[in-house]
Amino acid sequence: MGKKSFRLCYRCPFFLCFFLFLIAGRANAQVKTPQQKLDSIFAVDKAHPAADSMKLVIYKAIYRQYIRMRNKEKQDEYIDKSIALAKKLNLRSFEGDAYYRRALGFHGVANYRKAEENYLLAIEAYKMANDADAVAGTYLNMGALYQGIPDYAQALAVSQKAITIYQQNGNDSDLASVYTNIAGIYKDLGQNSNALNYLNKALKIFLDGDVKRGVAIVYNTIGSTYFDASDAELVKMGVKSSQKYDKALENLNKSLKVGIELDDPTVLGPLHRDLGLLYEKMGKRDLALQNYLKSIKYAGQVNNKTDLGSVLIALGSFYAQDKDYTKAMPLLTEALKI
Repeated sequence: MGKKSFRLCYRCPFFLCFFLFLIAGRANAQVKTPQQKLDSIFAVDKAHPAADSMKLVIYKAIYRQYIRMRNKEKQDEYIDKSIALAKKLNLRSFEGDAYYRRALGFHGVANYRKAEENYLLAIEAYKMANDADAVAGTYLNMGALYQGIPDYAQALAVSQKAITIYQQNGNDSDLASVYTNIAGIYKDLGQNSNALNYLNKALKIFLDGDVKRGVAIVYNTIGSTYFDASDAELVKMGVKSSQKYDKALENLNKSLKVGIELDDPTVLGPLHRDLGLLYEKMGKRDLALQNYLKSIKYAGQVNNKTDLGSVLIALGSFYAQDKDYTKAMPLLTEALKI
C-alpha cells in the first residue's frame, strides 16, 4: 500500500522560453488538438534548418509531444536525433534530457532493466555537462526504480548520493522527495517507525515550500504507513493498534483534499487504491469498490502499468472474496500480464 511516485524535473532556459514564444505566436485563439500542436512545432522546425542549440530545443519539444500522444516509434526517432546532435555540438544537458525521458517511459511500464540503462546514460551526460542538480534528480528516480525491483541496498545507495548533492546545493524541495523515497524503502522493509521519521521531515519541507504535489504524496504515504504497521512498530510510532485505521484515514483524507485540488491522476490513482484497501479492511465494501474503480481510471489516464497492476490485483482479490470469479479472473489475469 502507498507506493511512492517518482519525480519529474522540468527546466526552462531562456532559449526554450523563446521557442515557446514562437510556438505561441503561431497559435490561434481556440484550444489546439495534440496533432495541431505537433504541426506548429514542425512548422518552426522547418523554418529553422540550422543544426544548432535551437534545433535541439525543437527536437525536445517534438519528442515530448510524441510522448504525450503515446507514439513510441516517433518519440524514439526524435530522442535519437536529439542525442546524436547533442553529442555533435557537445551540449550534454540535452543528451541527458533525452536519455532521462526515455528512462521515464521504461520506468512507467516497469521495464526496469531498460530504465536503469537509460538513467545511467543520462547521469553520464549530465556529469559531463556539470549539471549536478540533474544528476541528483536522476539518482532520485533510480532510488524509486530499485525499490520497485526490489533492490533496497541499491535504492538506499543512490538515494544517499542524491541527498549529498541536494544538501550541497541547498535544494530543499528535491531533498524532501528523496526523504519520501527513503521512507518507502523502510516501509517495504517493515520499519514503519523509521519511515514515519523521514516522512515527517519531507512533509515539513513540502508544507514550508507550498509544494502541493509533495504534500499530497507524503500524506498518502503517512496514511499507508499507519495502515500496514505492525503492533511493535505502532508502539514506536506512539499509536495504539485500535487507532491505526483512524490515523490512516485521517492522513489519506488530507491527501485526497490536496489531490482533488491538483487534479493530478499520478497522485489520485495510488491514493484511491490505498483508500480502497483501507475501506475494505474497515468493512466498508461499497466505498472500497468506488475507490478501486477510480484508481483504475486514473492509472489508465497516465498509462502507469505499475499502479494499474497493483490496483487490478486489489480489485481482483476483492471480487474473489465475494466469490465473484467472473469479475475477479480477468482482472487478475491482466495484472499477471503486466
